[in-house]
Amino acid sequence: MISKAKPFTLTICLTVIIGMLPAGIRTLAQQTVQSRTVRPAGVSGDLLDILNANDGKTDTRASSGKTDYVGMTVTIDAGGLQNIIGVKQDFGPWATHYPGAYKIEVAESLSGPWMTAFEGPGQRGESRAEFPAILARYVRITATAKNSTYKGDWSIAELKLGIDPGQTARRIPARAERPPDTTPSIPAAKAFKDLTLATDKNVETRANSGTPNYEGMAITIDLGGEYELTRVVQLHGRWAEDYPAEYKVEVSKQAKESTFREVWRGAGKASRSVARFEPVTTRYIRITALKNRDSSHLWSIAEVRTNRDPD
Repeated sequence: MISKAKPFTLTICLTVIIGMLPAGIRTLAQQTVQSRTVRPAGVSGDLLDILNANDGKTDTRASSGKTDYVGMTVTIDAGGLQNIIGVKQDFGPWATHYPGAYKIEVAESLSGPWMTAFEGPGQRGESRAEFPAILARYVRITATAKNSTYKGDWSIAELKLGIDPGQTARRIPARAERPPDTTPSIPAAKAFKDLTLATDKNVETRANSGTPNYEGMAITIDLGGEYELTRVVQLHGRWAEDYPAEYKVEVSKQAKESTFREVWRGAGKASRSVARFEPVTTRYIRITALKNRDSSHLWSIAEVRTNRDPD
């Protein structure tokens, strides 16, 4: 029994089932009588009019501006380290504009490391994710699937954080030391030659493999900022037949190896090798050859172009 003189010295733990989630993926969270919902100290991210998601008004919204928003993110600043137990996306009048699926990651600083706290589908009207307390300051929401039911954009009228100072919070593991890289390095003879010539805006110059045995070779292009792309083109210029038999395209907002994800793979073509994919926001593009053509043709790139280039 709780003493009348000290009504809050004993924490009463309640196991709460998030009934809003479909059966089979419901999340259990430990919640105490000290838990509360708070407005974020700040919100940033890829959505348009992002500050509308934290202005205290449910009749204004931040939105993706498009129905293909997979990979777009919103980052919430709790203002300091907090025992975070959940996140609520209130969709206001845009009840059906919820993400098909999303994940939530938390971190003590924007530089990470980031820890995944929740993954699951969005819900109409209000998407609520709850989890056992994690000590963190930043919360990142990333859309992982489109809404195939209503096919709308992703809108957020208001964001709220669940805080519970009464719980013993989990700590985010320190960034683990990466194991030694045992991947064989590409010999100098197989490194791409004159790589800068693939982005010098001159189709009369080229970067090339220097060898017809270029399987596994890759080039990485830094766009200098984040842009939405749907197409990456290799112009082979005067070396029209020096195209890769098969290659893949990966993208990332960061230069870290672990953040690259594949968006396209297929065969190269004479003169122009074109990779088309669903819209993605990225800064880095990596093109990797998966197969050689034959024993005589190199892999040559006169210019790499994207749909953000005027030509």
